[in-house]
Amino acid sequence: MNTYSYPTQTPCETEWSSKSLTELVAYLNQHYRRPQQQRLESIRSLLGREASFEDDGRRADYERLANSFERLRGTLDEHAWLEDEVLCPAVARVEYSIGAADPRAREALCMLVTTVADEHRLIRTRIAELECVLASVTRCALSQEEALLVADLEMLELLLSEEMELEDRCLWPRALTLLQPGP
Repeated sequence: MNTYSYPTQTPCETEWSSKSLTELVAYLNQHYRRPQQQRLESIRSLLGREASFEDDGRRADYERLANSFERLRGTLDEHAWLEDEVLCPAVARVEYSIGAADPRAREALCMLVTTVADEHRLIRTRIAELECVLASVTRCALSQEEALLVADLEMLELLLSEEMELEDRCLWPRALTLLQPGP
C-alpha cells in the first residue's frame, strides 16, 4: 500500500485529537453542516424572489451574485456527497473495525481522502469569487432584504471556512492515519 498524507500545516488540537473521528464528524454535522444547509436554503429563497431594480448595473450585480452562489452551491453539493455518503461512513466503519479490512478498499479510501484537500481549495476559490461579487453589491445602499441576504452569505462563508479548517487540521489527517497500516 502507498503512503498517503494530507496537506496540513497546523496540528490538531488536543481537544479534537483525544476524541473519536465519529465524535468529530457528529460535531461538524451539528455545528457546521446543518447551519450551512439552513443558510443555503435561506439564500436560495432570497435569490429566487423577483426583485425590482432601479438600474441595469444593480440587476447585473444581482445576477452575478446569483450565478456565483449557484457555482458555490454546486461545488458544495458534490463535496457533501463525497464526505457524507462515502468517506465519513467508511471512516466510522473502519474506526469501529466493522469494514474496509481489505487493503485495496483502504487504499481507495485513502486516495479519496486526499482529494478532499483539492475540493477544499476549489470551495475556497468559489468563496473568494463570491466575496468579490459581494464587494460590488455592497458598494451601494442595501434594502433590508438585501442586507439580510448579504449577512446570510457572509455567515455561510464563515461556517464553510471554519468547517474546512477543522477538517483539514483534525479529521482528514487522522482518517488517513487510521486507514493506513501501521509501520
